[in-house]
Amino acid sequence: MMQKILRIMAVSAVFWVGSVSADPGCQNAEVIGGKLITDICWSCIFPIKVAGVPISGGGGSFPSEAVSNPLCMCEDNLGVPRPGVTTSMWEPARLVEFQRVPGCSSVLNGVRFPFDRTNQGHHGMGDMDGGDGSFMHYHYYAFPL
Repeated sequence: MMQKILRIMAVSAVFWVGSVSADPGCQNAEVIGGKLITDICWSCIFPIKVAGVPISGGGGSFPSEAVSNPLCMCEDNLGVPRPGVTTSMWEPARLVEFQRVPGCSSVLNGVRFPFDRTNQGHHGMGDMDGGDGSFMHYHYYAFPL
């Protein structure tokens, strides 16, 4: 069963990867690669608390919602309680990019997804002449750190 699922995922990935293309008008921000290690402010995640105890400095302040209890109790999907140890730190968890070109993703190595006109939204009506504003697409990613 697991092999069948893996085969389906592999075939799906081939078709999905084949549907995107590099576009000279869509710049590569090079986020996925070496910049993922070199351009992250690693000192910004400090200070860190584990089990309510500070384990590293960094000179910054703890997040306002930092947990001070050393232990926690969570329920799994079946409702069975599981004990755990609390941690608190500043974690880069999300990434948002803004683009003017529909389907362009600089974060994903400058690929452009082939959206047809029906998947690009609609033209709204407003009383502005266009000189007072701007329109951009945004992409919201769960950051891989």
